[in-house]
Amino acid sequence: MGRMAYAVVGLTLALSQSTASAATTNLLSLGQWSVYGSASMQGSTLVIGDNIGYDKPDVDKDGNPYNIWYGGATASDGQGVDYDEAVTVAEFKPPLTVAWTGCFPITRYGYNNIFVGKKNPAFTGKSGSKQYLITQEFGFTQRWDQSGLNTIVLTGGGYDIRPVTGATASGNNYCGDYKIVWANDVLKFYFNNTQVREQTYAYVEPVSVLVRSFDLPH
Repeated sequence: MGRMAYAVVGLTLALSQSTASAATTNLLSLGQWSVYGSASMQGSTLVIGDNIGYDKPDVDKDGNPYNIWYGGATASDGQGVDYDEAVTVAEFKPPLTVAWTGCFPITRYGYNNIFVGKKNPAFTGKSGSKQYLITQEFGFTQRWDQSGLNTIVLTGGGYDIRPVTGATASGNNYCGDYKIVWANDVLKFYFNNTQVREQTYAYVEPVSVLVRSFDLPH
């Protein structure tokens, strides 16, 4: 059965399965997401993240979940890493379109992602478990170790990262229209209605959408 989901994540994020029987899932609610860190509804906008990166004193009182999964028993252990993340409760199958209009934040020290991937059945959220929410399969990313805005796809040899042609930063964001289309085992990435990448990618099992922020919110 096809399904369409719509949300605003500091930007407008739409997710659809374009078949004749396509239904719609509205993601404009915190209840549609499993949130780890800071997230809020600001009017009709769902915002994931805040303006904090490292936060050993846990100023925003969100518990620094990622820091606990990978760093230690408390929010303040280690670097006090304050990633803010949210993953859709719903899962989806291709043919699938993920599209949004808005601004993708720039980070100097971490990873800002909107990814699609399979949920990790080993994830428990326990201290020191060193398990992540999903398998990060494909999406858009802006990260400290790569210049500019990029697409990313998990391949047999690791992550294949490629620049988004035509993406120009405005202040601390890359603003524009984003879209990922996954159909017939082919991924197509678009920025401002221009295709910037195409790659084969076979369907294995249902996927969810994950938003991750560091330094600045989505």
